[in-house]
Amino acid sequence: METMDDFREELEASFKKIRVGDVVTGTVIDVTEDQVIVDLKTYADGVIRKEDLSEDPDFNMQEAVHPGDEITATVMATNDGEGNMVLSKKEANAVLAWDKLKKLIRLSMKIIGFIGAAALMISLAVTEPLVAIFARPDNPVYGLAVTGNRICSSALVFIGFNVFASGMFTALSNGLVSAVLAFSRSFVFMVAAMLILPAILGVTGAWLATPAAEAAAFLLSAVMFIKYRRKYQY
Repeated sequence: METMDDFREELEASFKKIRVGDVVTGTVIDVTEDQVIVDLKTYADGVIRKEDLSEDPDFNMQEAVHPGDEITATVMATNDGEGNMVLSKKEANAVLAWDKLKKLIRLSMKIIGFIGAAALMISLAVTEPLVAIFARPDNPVYGLAVTGNRICSSALVFIGFNVFASGMFTALSNGLVSAVLAFSRSFVFMVAAMLILPAILGVTGAWLATPAAEAAAFLLSAVMFIKYRRKYQY
């Protein structure tokens, strides 16, 4: 039995303004051979044509969709000429997929950032004990190795982001950007850093080559992220 609160919610929903592009959820009330009628609990029902329901040309709506099923779709038009809203489940699937991609990218960034920071702290903490296994503290090699490892450890902050950026653009079918990022990181920036930094800073420059190359790759990845953000809507 419906309560007054239920009735009030349905009444408020019936007056809610729905616009083209909105993603709505309703209940299937009828299924024919070429369209599905959806109760949106508003001032008009929704209609989903077969071609807007599935990419499969052999899709049988009467077998796959039944009255009472809940369905989510995007509003393509607010009036089909007969007072119904034109809906598309395919479009909604695409919108929801992009929303999921946004959340996945943000979560991945947080995880990568946390792991990178944790790896850096662990590497710095275990540097001296590890080096001590191979060289005594009074050995000149000991100080050189400790300094080198501490400098190289800073690259751990950037590596995860760089690998993720290249992989993400591969997943988005943008092989060119992915290749540019990967090649720049592994060859262009590394070779440039190895040639320039040691010539200026000596041994310290050699240690700095990897962090510098990863940092440069990180900046390039950030530029690509910003450049293609609107295109991929992440």
